[in-house]
Amino acid sequence: DPTNALRPDLEHITLGWGRDFSDITPMRGVLLGGGEHEPEIAVTVVPEEEFASLYGDGETYLEEL
Repeated sequence: DPTNALRPDLEHITLGWGRDFSDITPMRGVLLGGGEHEPEIAVTVVPEEEFASLYGDGETYLEEL
């Protein structure tokens, strides 16, 4: 975790994996506007067992997105 000068441990959650930042950028493209934008980002963490009981193989979850 270079932002906080920490080595990732079990309390860190991997949201992306790549060779460098360009492989896993949160946004790509061009944003036109006045420069006053603030991105809204949310992450929902669910235990695997709970996810499996709600969505099975994940197809229903992907359809809801």
